[in-house]
Amino acid sequence: MLRKTISERLVEGWLDRHKIEWRRIRVAITPGHRRPEYAIRVGGHRCVIEVKELTPSAEDKQLIEDARAGIIEARWVAPGKRLRPLIRSVEKQLRKFSSRGFATIACLQ
Repeated sequence: MLRKTISERLVEGWLDRHKIEWRRIRVAITPGHRRPEYAIRVGGHRCVIEVKELTPSAEDKQLIEDARAGIIEARWVAPGKRLRPLIRSVEKQLRKFSSRGFATIACLQ
């Protein structure tokens, strides 16, 4: 089994704390196919969750380092530049489940 990301561990902890029944979805065996990570049951209804972790880029890390050192600089960030590709990949994974009538959740952390 692959190691869980920080985001996956956080989602599992949140589900446990809120007493939501969940299970991992098996990894697709067909090369190039991906499945969402979790199936949950809420109020008798099933739902699938795809978790995507947005990790800090080298630029993000440098900005944090500078801020901690007291260097504050402004910078332009294109809205959604890093999120759009994640959202598109989540949409592809969830579309099959949604078309079968399952509620779907994209969890971006």
